[in-house]
Formats: sequence, structure tokens, C-alpha cells
Amino acid sequence: MTNYIQVFVSIDNKDNAKILAKKILENKLWACVQLIDGINSFYWWKSNIDESNETLLLIKTKSDLYDNLEKFIKENHSYDIPEIIIMPIVGWNKDYFGWIEENLG
Repeated sequence: MTNYIQVFVSIDNKDNAKILAKKILENKLWACVQLIDGINSFYWWKSNIDESNETLLLIKTKSDLYDNLEKFIKENHSYDIPEIIIMPIVGWNKDYFGWIEENLG
């Protein structure tokens, strides 16, 4: 069985998140993305503590598509260093799994 992952990507706003999500869907790099808007992030940037409002993308895909997904995100993301975090999916219901399989390239 192919390994599946959920990828977390933060981006500067909901409009850019929608654009990125649609581009990646068109390239069949994931089957589903959920957007969580209104994330407040605090972080170090260029020796200062910074704060921003962001949108979080939750992406479900196959682990063997990850390298292409990461490259695509880096090429199309608004940040110099985008946050891209991977977590394994250890299980899900069979109907949802079938739908994921059907919609990934």
C-alpha cells in the first residue's frame, strides 16, 4: 500500500491560499486541501520577533508525490522560506481512502 501524508503549509492570506490550492489540484499533486483562515503566527525573522495573520493549507497526498509537491510549493509560494511540514496518515475510513486514490495522479 502506498504511504499517505498530510502536508501543512502556511501562506500570507486566503486569496493566495486558494490560488495555490487550485494550481496544485490542476497538477494532480493532491486530492484534497482544506484552508484554515485566521491563523496568528509569531516567529523570528531577520533578528526580530514578527507577527502575521496567515491561512493554513492542510493537504492530503501520497508520500511519493511529496518531492514534486514541495518543488511546486516553493516555486509558487509568496514566502522566501515557506513552512512545509509533513505528517504521516496512519488511517482513515475506506470510502474516503477510495476517493483519495481516485483523485490523485
